[in-house]
Amino acid sequence: MVAGTAFGVLALSAALLLSTGRAGAARRAAARALGGAVAAGAAASLYVSASGAAWAADLPSPHTATCLLLLGAAGVVQGAGPTRAWPPAQGLALATLALTWLALTGHLYRATPLYGVSESVGMSLPTALATGLLAVATLGARPDTGVVRVLLQDSAGSWLARRLLPLAVFLPWAVDLTARLGAAVGVYAGGSVGPARLVLGSIALAGVTLTLAKSANRVDARRHAAEQALLEHQHSLEATVAERTRALTESEGRLVRDLAARKVIEAQLRVRAAALEAAHNGIAIVARDGNFEWVNPAFSRLTGYASDEVVGTKPNLLKSGQHDAAFYHELWRTVTSGKVWQGHMINRRKDGTLYDEEQTITPVPDANGTITHFVAIKLDVSERLAAERERERLLGELQEALANVRTLSGFIPICAACKKIRNDTGYWDAIEAYISRHTDAKFSHGICPECIVRLYPDEC
Repeated sequence: MVAGTAFGVLALSAALLLSTGRAGAARRAAARALGGAVAAGAAASLYVSASGAAWAADLPSPHTATCLLLLGAAGVVQGAGPTRAWPPAQGLALATLALTWLALTGHLYRATPLYGVSESVGMSLPTALATGLLAVATLGARPDTGVVRVLLQDSAGSWLARRLLPLAVFLPWAVDLTARLGAAVGVYAGGSVGPARLVLGSIALAGVTLTLAKSANRVDARRHAAEQALLEHQHSLEATVAERTRALTESEGRLVRDLAARKVIEAQLRVRAAALEAAHNGIAIVARDGNFEWVNPAFSRLTGYASDEVVGTKPNLLKSGQHDAAFYHELWRTVTSGKVWQGHMINRRKDGTLYDEEQTITPVPDANGTITHFVAIKLDVSERLAAERERERLLGELQEALANVRTLSGFIPICAACKKIRNDTGYWDAIEAYISRHTDAKFSHGICPECIVRLYPDEC
């Protein structure tokens, strides 16, 4: 192997490494440069060898230069980057592999025309091995495309190719070497070497055919078993799908019913929420920890506190100081025991004024019976109590006034002639004077119809 050949092999190896994997633009450019340099050098070597220059003996042989030219061109194509550029590069590598295989065969059979112009001017055995390995490496660099992809696919054609290709390469050698070995030891005499090769080739071909037939039968049996398994799996899958479809249909029915029931419940909840919002009484929902969770607008009107000012605080926000600790302790003990508390309470508004309310506090348990919330309903009774106090005041005043009313009762002596009344001191008073002293009545004087007739008969 001359220096130029060694340089070409090393440069092509570097170009192959640079163009494989996740190569960037710089690496692909370097791979193209190396491949181009090797291809240009090989082309120049072929030109010099064809021109018959005296110093051509120091250059790679034409056979080697052709392989380097093909591999250099493959390096330039590989450096292009896209996947579609690799099949042409693999084609160039296959051509190189054919030439190296021809050279190896020439060295094996000492057939000089197969690897060079002469024994001194030709591709050496190390060079043939090196270029062959480079060609194989180029083919295997991208196994997902080109010829290698065809060999590696999971198909009948790829399976057959993987078995026939080694036989196509090595079977002729094996048959020929067997015939030569038989001739060397004297098994075949005279001109029987050729027929022996024919018979050995037929035997080998028959053996290969039988082997491939057995392999094909095994593959077909596996395929048939796979088809049966696939068919059974399909039936199982269909049954599973039918069962799942039935289950989904039932679930869909339940979901539709649940959604309908949910809509009814939501409608009821909206009505109840609207009723709570529109209620005249103040309503508050208190959590188990004693904090307000929700209040309605009537609560805000009653206390003066907006909803966002109350939620998260405790009811002692409204504490007026009119009740002692025992009052609140008894209230809390009642509701936490699950009982309803009802009573009168004096609370303080946001502006500091006091007001009276009648309050009902109802505990709300969960599904397990644990109390989670309390609902307080507040009724402002300030005006009612004020009216009651006013009524009581008026009744008192009326009773006092009635006590001071002077009434006539008992036996009153009156004169049958002058109609005077004897008073308590024994004197006789006119009836008007007596009634005026003993009552608040006022008098206006008139004449009755009977007296008019009696006193003024002429005017009647």
